[in-house]
Amino acid sequence: MKYSGLRKEIVKFSGLIYERNYVSALEGNVSVKISGDCFLITPAKVLKKNLKPEDIVLIDGEGMKINGAYEASSESRSHIEIYRNNPGVNAIIHAHPFYTILCTVIGLNPFEKPCLPEVPSFLKNPILAPYARPSSPESASTAGIYSRETRVLVIDRHGSFTYGKDLFEAFYLLELLEKNCRLFYYASLSGRKISFLDESEAVELKDSLK
Repeated sequence: MKYSGLRKEIVKFSGLIYERNYVSALEGNVSVKISGDCFLITPAKVLKKNLKPEDIVLIDGEGMKINGAYEASSESRSHIEIYRNNPGVNAIIHAHPFYTILCTVIGLNPFEKPCLPEVPSFLKNPILAPYARPSSPESASTAGIYSRETRVLVIDRHGSFTYGKDLFEAFYLLELLEKNCRLFYYASLSGRKISFLDESEAVELKDSLK
């Protein structure tokens, strides 16, 4: 089976995002770049916890299936646009983390002023992009355009795209994103004054880990 190692990695992290409740039912998708015009991506309509390496779909740079028993994820175009706009990115996780989405539904933006040092240190510059209908050409275009300045992209009332040099990086960014949004939601709910990081401290932390 071609690209067996990468297929196993996709299955591994697909199972992790399901176990951590970052996706439910048939939500979410995971991909890896093979080359500039060849990608592996999770299939449509298969539970992430039930995936097998042979289920992963190989697609070209236009989102067309090269081989695979299933159809590719309906979000394939969004993944391709992120890859096109970020040449150094090799792996993407698209998830629907609960607290991240909840913050957007009630009009909270946890990224305007960070309160945790992990945000500028690791998430760097998370971006909240405007709503676009999932799996639409507009959604793919939005993902591509807004992905250029970040590795942590949240689409209003939809979900997140985290991406980097490999799936481990994409996954740990997703974990930190959801942790930050969960904390920010409960802090806002408490009615108490939120302690934000000093702006100069946030800038220094952002530059501390390149």
